[in-house]
Amino acid sequence: MDIFVDEDIYRPPDPDKEYQIRYFVKSTNVTILMKWILLYSEHPELLTNITELIKTNPNIINMQCSNSFAALILASYYEHDIVIRMLLDHHNTNPNLQNKYGDTALILASIKGHDIVVRMLLDHPNTNPNLQNKQGHTALIWASRNGRDIVVRMLLDHPYTNPNLQNKNGDTALSWLIWASRKGHDKLVVLLKYHIHDWNERQKMVGFHKECLDERIMYSINYHRKCVLLNNTRLSICL
Repeated sequence: MDIFVDEDIYRPPDPDKEYQIRYFVKSTNVTILMKWILLYSEHPELLTNITELIKTNPNIINMQCSNSFAALILASYYEHDIVIRMLLDHHNTNPNLQNKYGDTALILASIKGHDIVVRMLLDHPNTNPNLQNKQGHTALIWASRNGRDIVVRMLLDHPYTNPNLQNKNGDTALSWLIWASRKGHDKLVVLLKYHIHDWNERQKMVGFHKECLDERIMYSINYHRKCVLLNNTRLSICL
C-alpha cells in the first residue's frame, strides 16, 4: 500500500549523529533528553534516565528543538509507547505542541499508523484531535489518506473529532477515504459517512440549545429591566 509521507520532511534527527542533535537543540538537557528518546528502543533502560531528567528539569518536557521536535512528538514518531505513557502522565505535558510543519504528536502517529500511540494520545483529556498542520491536514485526513483503518476508527470514536474539516486543497477525510476505498476500505467509507451525519446532527442540536439559551438570557434580562422600572415607578409615587 502506498504511504504518502515525505521522509525528508518528517524524519527526526539521527541518533547515530550526535552533532546533528546538538545542532538542533539549544539546551544541554534537551540535547540529552532527545538523544535518550531516540536511543530508547535499543536501550530501554534509558527510561529511568529520562524520568529522572524530567523530574529534575520539568520545564524541558515541552521544550522544542530548532527543528521543533519536542519529547512527546519524537516519542510518538518512533512509537515509544512506554516513554509516551510516562510523558502523558506528567502534569506539564502539552499534547498539542506542533512542529514547524504544524504536525502534532497525534498527526505523526496517525501518519505512521501507530494505533497504540494514537489511543494513548486520544485518552489524554487535553488532546485536540482537530488541529491542522500548515497544509490543513488533520490526524483524520492523514489516517484516511494512508488507509490506516484502526486509526480512522479510533479518531471517529472520539466525541470531538470533526470529520468535515478540509485541507488547503479542499480535501476532506471522506474524499481521501473514497479514493482509498479502491484498495478495500468500503466499510470505512460507510462508517465515516455515518459519523459525518451524526456530527452534523449534533451541531444542529448545539445550535438549537444555544438559541434557546440566548432566548432565556434575553427573557431574564428583559424581566429584570421591567422589575427595575416598576420599582422605580413605585418609588417615585411614594416620594
